[in-house]
Amino acid sequence: MPLKALKSIQTKDYGQLESFNRFLSIAEELSSYLRNHEDIDVEAINDYQREFVTSQFLKLSLHEQSAKIKNFSNYYEMCRDVLNLKSTQSLKTGERKRENLKRFLKKYGLTLDDENTIFDLVNKDTYVEVYDNLFVQKWRSIDFYNVTTHTMTALETHEWFSLFDRSENLLEDQMSVVEKIYNESIQSPVYYPIDDHTVKEINVQSPRSSQAKILLYAPVYGVDRKFHGMLHLFKVLNTRSIDFKIL
Repeated sequence: MPLKALKSIQTKDYGQLESFNRFLSIAEELSSYLRNHEDIDVEAINDYQREFVTSQFLKLSLHEQSAKIKNFSNYYEMCRDVLNLKSTQSLKTGERKRENLKRFLKKYGLTLDDENTIFDLVNKDTYVEVYDNLFVQKWRSIDFYNVTTHTMTALETHEWFSLFDRSENLLEDQMSVVEKIYNESIQSPVYYPIDDHTVKEINVQSPRSSQAKILLYAPVYGVDRKFHGMLHLFKVLNTRSIDFKIL
């Protein structure tokens, strides 16, 4: 991390900065791996978001910082484990995404209700996210990085409402479904839970606007049938830049 950037940070606890550097190091290794092996256009961090990411990370407790580092390490391991499979290299994009999701679920002993119908929704244009029972994202389709200008570390450190803006009414509808899944009043997949809507990036240098199509929210269970988190499937349509200047 450049010395100039460090001087702009108010909190200078050595242990915290060491923790951040470890976090950033993993992100840089992972982003390099995805660019070189998967042709994914992703940055670990950039100058515009550096303070945005750093200040947020340093606000976390040491326990939360450790959890972020562990989560990134696990994601990196899963990318190398899942994406490097020779058995999936020849598959078309949609088929490969389905196999990646199946392998992720199998690795962690997770199950879905109505899984065949769910897997049928996964194609080359579908993005997959898996959250744990604390609503921490554990898996994200790697090609999502191609449709967002947010850096890898920004996506990991910030809540999504700090990164993406959408209609307040739709946000309330969306969170209502998510909350019901997490309090287990909904125990089966919810297909097309909210209307298609516009999502705008915020806190980025060159923001984009897209149409989001939510395909599914579904509870994720362990083999013991205990609640372990949530699966989210969605599409991103008609992405365009909203960064313009009047000459």
